[in-house]
Amino acid sequence: MDFSVGQQWTYRAPEDLASSRLVIGAIVSFAGGERIVGVSILGALQSRPDGTVAIANIPFLPMTESALAATVAELDGTGDVDDHHLPLVGKLSRQELLDLAHALREDMRLVENRNDQIDAGRGRV
Repeated sequence: MDFSVGQQWTYRAPEDLASSRLVIGAIVSFAGGERIVGVSILGALQSRPDGTVAIANIPFLPMTESALAATVAELDGTGDVDDHHLPLVGKLSRQELLDLAHALREDMRLVENRNDQIDAGRGRV
């Protein structure tokens, strides 16, 4: 896949998030490593302190280019690039970006688990 800044993509998401999109905000190359792509997630799930889940935008999520390629489904035009990307990407090392991506993936798994519990309570599988 050929990624560029400003592209908006659909991605593999639960049916409740069919309108959610990823927008590429930055692409950074590091010597000797895979490119890191910073995306914004529009219409994502966010866990609240009281245990409920709300729809929110995630302004910055770094991932490897291969992880993005495995996540996206279809190009869906262009989107607004969030201002969070360039200052963060420019100040973090490749390893710091990968560590941040790992921590955010863990947070997203917690939200997905909570969403599964909510769906189970509604009688959905």
